[in-house]
Amino acid sequence: MIQVRTTGVITSFVLDAVRFLSSQGVLLGHLWYFSKIDVGPLNGLASYCLLLFFILSGYLISTSLFGNIQKSQDYSFASYFKDRFFRIYPPFVASLVFVFILDLVGFLLTSQPFSITQYLFNFAINLLQLQEFPLATYINEKYMIEFFRFHYLGTNLPLWTIGIEWWLYMFFGVVVFQISGRMKFRVYHWPILAFLLITPFYFMLKAVFMERGLTLYWFLGSLLTIIAGRTKLNFRFRYVHFVGLLLVITGLTGFVVLGFLKSALLFGAGLVVLVSAEHAQPLTFDERIKRTGKFLAGYSYSLYLIHYPILYFSFHVFQPETKISTLILLYLIINIIAMIFARLFEHPSPKLKKAYENYRSGNH
Repeated sequence: MIQVRTTGVITSFVLDAVRFLSSQGVLLGHLWYFSKIDVGPLNGLASYCLLLFFILSGYLISTSLFGNIQKSQDYSFASYFKDRFFRIYPPFVASLVFVFILDLVGFLLTSQPFSITQYLFNFAINLLQLQEFPLATYINEKYMIEFFRFHYLGTNLPLWTIGIEWWLYMFFGVVVFQISGRMKFRVYHWPILAFLLITPFYFMLKAVFMERGLTLYWFLGSLLTIIAGRTKLNFRFRYVHFVGLLLVITGLTGFVVLGFLKSALLFGAGLVVLVSAEHAQPLTFDERIKRTGKFLAGYSYSLYLIHYPILYFSFHVFQPETKISTLILLYLIINIIAMIFARLFEHPSPKLKKAYENYRSGNH
């Protein structure tokens, strides 16, 4: 069985900070794109932050899954599916409604196309996490069959990545439960595995531009879980925690010089060092700083889900001047909206899961 080391307070704060900074980096990158501002090497900020999200996702999902399997004999694929569903879907569905309303208002105000055609069909496609599904895209482009144009909903372009992560979750979960013996293999699992493999395979080998390799970055995060569980550090060197932190910071900022891959590997190395160091020598941490990290990370998913259609709406409806003060104001407004959105739809997710479990168990 794979050994898992839970993250200590320092590492947990660092991960929260990375989630927050990555979501802000995606927002800033798209803000510069819409305002047509050339920031030189930082033009790739949004793309690199997306890669960091995939690494974090692979690490956190693997750590959680391996840990739950070790802790409980009753933890099944159904349990794993519920964990992932109630984490992803409540704010995701809310974001679909959000972009529909925003795009409709934008269309009524400007009479410009806001991708409002086939909304009902695309809404259903997105609910099934089939937006930009590789097989459908291939059929659409190869045979010109319009039915298979499985598009992200409206103007919310970043939704295409949510579908990738969802199918990575499902594929990874099935494989892990099969290998661990928690799921007995049946003949009908072959077509299921083949279907689940489509998205990871495509975004590992066949996609173009920065999309190619996203699967590998996700599995890099999973590999970090395994490496961190096996790494033992010699504490004759007192400042090993700071070495890990320095590697993480270098990995976060070094992409402008080192490129995406080298920076991602440095980030991963720093994460392994931090986890291993805290396992060997736990540190205390100011509770207020810890709560601040949780708060900042607590709306990163919501920010990712809704920032792009707000930017699209703002620049197409209001056509603001690209003054620094205007951009700062728009940046702050989007963050505030995301905080409110998270409060309404992301934070209640654990309660929704608990309510569902109580209903299923008859405690209602």
